[in-house]
Amino acid sequence: MKKVILLSLLFMLLPIAAMAQSPDLMAMARGELQKRGLEETEVRARLLQNGIDVDNIPPTEYASYQARVINILNQMQAEKA
Repeated sequence: MKKVILLSLLFMLLPIAAMAQSPDLMAMARGELQKRGLEETEVRARLLQNGIDVDNIPPTEYASYQARVINILNQMQAEKA
């Protein structure tokens, strides 16, 4: 279940994929960001600082970015604590 939520979060951050997701899945991803105490704009900025431009990742490469995105989210959450 945790992997599903994290994958959903990744897809929520990738606009192309987000358009293909159901509203329930989008709500779950936004809920996960909220639960972590993170704002989408902050997450996008941090990802960009780390060389991840979520607006320009081809759907075929989503999986290759997953671990990096999750690590960044974990770092951001730890910084907030």
